[in-house]
Amino acid sequence: MQQLAPPPGVLVSHAMTEQVVTVRPDATLWDATRLLREADISGLPVVDRSGRLVGILSEKDIARAVGEVAGQRNVSRLLDLLVSGRGTGGNLGDLASELLQNTKVSEVMNHDPVVTSPSTPLDTAAKILLERHINRLPVVKGGHLVGILTRHDILASSV
Repeated sequence: MQQLAPPPGVLVSHAMTEQVVTVRPDATLWDATRLLREADISGLPVVDRSGRLVGILSEKDIARAVGEVAGQRNVSRLLDLLVSGRGTGGNLGDLASELLQNTKVSEVMNHDPVVTSPSTPLDTAAKILLERHINRLPVVKGGHLVGILTRHDILASSV
């Protein structure tokens, strides 16, 4: 079986998604979870008022914050239940919902995300994703977020 690889000479700028769903550090985990569910994505770059990347928040970060409280290990299922309101019954669900509503993104986000630039070769970025076991790379130019590169973007550029 042949592995898909990015075509040689292709840059991150050719494969990245430019319209990025982001969240602010002062947003609540509840707000971030809604954004994740509505956009059907698993992570959000965290930007300040000027568009500077200050962190990244993933479903796993949220799950770490509420998973033990709610006793739920399936991240997507947990977030779906809490956002839909179907998982808020009982003491554990109430505790998890309260935590989501009262915890700021800045409290659980990764403050030092791995990033790439638009001029990085796509195959180099793909290696970073694989070696670091991450699903997305914020694309930054001059400290400002200009896009995001996901595993899906790399696969789409390979076919």
